[in-house]
Amino acid sequence: MAPATETPDATWWQRLARASRLAGLLTVILALAWPIYAGIGYGLHGAAGIWSATAAGIVCWLAAFGALLLAALVTGRNAVVISVLGGMALRLGIPLVFGILAKERSAVLAEGDILSMVLAYYLLALPTETWLSLKLVPRSSQQPAAKAV
Repeated sequence: MAPATETPDATWWQRLARASRLAGLLTVILALAWPIYAGIGYGLHGAAGIWSATAAGIVCWLAAFGALLLAALVTGRNAVVISVLGGMALRLGIPLVFGILAKERSAVLAEGDILSMVLAYYLLALPTETWLSLKLVPRSSQQPAAKAV
């Protein structure tokens, strides 16, 4: 529970500021991974692999950023449920739909095997964003657990 001196606007801004710092960390982690993905893409598919790695990285970053923002801004009784389900829809839905549409509509991205790149970036973005989202969840009271009889 927030201290009595905090206003709802202050806590909203504090959550947003914390989420922006965590989003910066997400950005750094995914950006540092890009040369690895681009190198593998180039080795397998030439220049099209670099385009696929770039597109997949951007889309997975956008999806993870949206889920992180949702986790930071949703509060209330059902915040955990909304954050988990909404974040899952964002993290999974956006890259999956993009990958399918890009494969069908872009010859360059299809040649660069965009679905494999989206999956590879997703496997990095998912645990990273989940770890960062856990830092936004308020900790429950530190009461000891009841012993089973």
